[in-house]
Amino acid sequence: MNIDCLTPEDMRHAVSGRWLDEAVSCRVAPTGVVIDSRDDLHARCFIAIIGDRTDGHLWLASAVEGGAAMLIVQEDRRDAVDESMAGSVPILVVADTRTALSQLAVAWRARLEAVVIGITGSAGKTTTRRLVQSICERHVEDLPVGAAAGGCTASVKSYNNDIGVPLTILRARSNDRFLILEIGTNAPGEIAALSLLARPDVVVITNAGRAHLEGLGSLEGVAREKASILEGLSENGRVVLPAAPGPLRDEVVARLGANQTIQEFGAPQGDLVLISRRTIDSSGAQTVNCSDGFNARIRLPGAHNAQNALAAILVARSLGIADTQTGLGLAELASDPMRFSGELIGDSGIMVYNDAYNANPDAVLAALDTFGELSSDATRRVLILGDMMELGDDAATLHAEIGRAVVELSRTVELTCVIFIGPLSSHGAQAVIDAGVDLMVVQLRSLNDALCEGVAGMIQSGDSVLIKGSRSQALERVVDSIRTVTGTVNSPDPQSV
Repeated sequence: MNIDCLTPEDMRHAVSGRWLDEAVSCRVAPTGVVIDSRDDLHARCFIAIIGDRTDGHLWLASAVEGGAAMLIVQEDRRDAVDESMAGSVPILVVADTRTALSQLAVAWRARLEAVVIGITGSAGKTTTRRLVQSICERHVEDLPVGAAAGGCTASVKSYNNDIGVPLTILRARSNDRFLILEIGTNAPGEIAALSLLARPDVVVITNAGRAHLEGLGSLEGVAREKASILEGLSENGRVVLPAAPGPLRDEVVARLGANQTIQEFGAPQGDLVLISRRTIDSSGAQTVNCSDGFNARIRLPGAHNAQNALAAILVARSLGIADTQTGLGLAELASDPMRFSGELIGDSGIMVYNDAYNANPDAVLAALDTFGELSSDATRRVLILGDMMELGDDAATLHAEIGRAVVELSRTVELTCVIFIGPLSSHGAQAVIDAGVDLMVVQLRSLNDALCEGVAGMIQSGDSVLIKGSRSQALERVVDSIRTVTGTVNSPDPQSV
């Protein structure tokens, strides 16, 4: 991570730390920040974060051996520093290393001139972040020769919490034009804190749906938490959000500053409306036609991704990016693995839509609709649906709702089998059984290697298969088993959809 303009003393001051040994205080600025001893440590500062699974202080020796130029350790873990280490590498001691990571990000953010875009939402934030990133990267690449240098830094994977957001900020380069941050939450107050850290110039709220209800309590609580991204918004900042009345819009308007503006997408009263869309092929690629005459092609499937594209278009326009570059950026982006990525399994004719990265009720409903669109030519259609986590007291009701949605889908496209995996999904299975539809229902309490093989053995040549569940279910194991059963062990990269 780049912090190329922070001196060691700047860093010490930012984290309110002290040198363990003044005689070996850092004289040369580290070229970045690392929290994983397996990463490239050469000339970087290693921060020993205490996490849920491991303690970075256990890896101090590995960090030094890997070439770390500096260490930041926690006061109550100083016993992890041996004498030889203390005499060979500069070590900053702080009260809390996790807090120190954020404090460094605050110091570095204050020096950045990049336009900062913060993106949150119950679903679609990663996809929208990647769409905006693709557009911004295309814009930077197309700058005329002789234009001022500058690039684009964005969150990787789903780095959207109190560790991921600071790390992304610290990875930004001093001459970046754009910094694009994904901001997530599990509990009240997290988004506001990260927004104050990021200080965005533009924020996007993709939606406020039924996710993390266990921590946020209700749809109103979700809307309140998502809208809190405005806490750090710049004085003249812009908010991009869905054009629909309800708790989210109410919460946003209540927080809006005098010089801050709203742009809305989606509904007829919005600034940018989806007039039509057309699926191009079985991969899910589609054309998107907007109310102002702008047309684009995206390689992402479904109505929900068309809406994500609208949000990205509004962000691009707020940044002064030409529609030509916006269109190219949208067209170049393919799906991430396990985010409705389609894979044709060898020569079997089996098409698997792997959407196993995560799940909440609204995301599952969108996946079912999209699967119905894309599987029209399949010999058979099979659904594999796992538990949705962190739904609190409404978990049983919401899983039953998914079961009823499966029933509705079966009335528009012919489904052969639905496999529910997990104790909560039993409520979905029961809803399908109670409806009395002509559909095979399989219910599994959990998923192990043997059951993965059993599920894979139910899939036949020509089938289309949707796999959707929360991350803890690790349903992608079924895809591996399907490859094995069909003899496609060394699968090529999935076809992006």
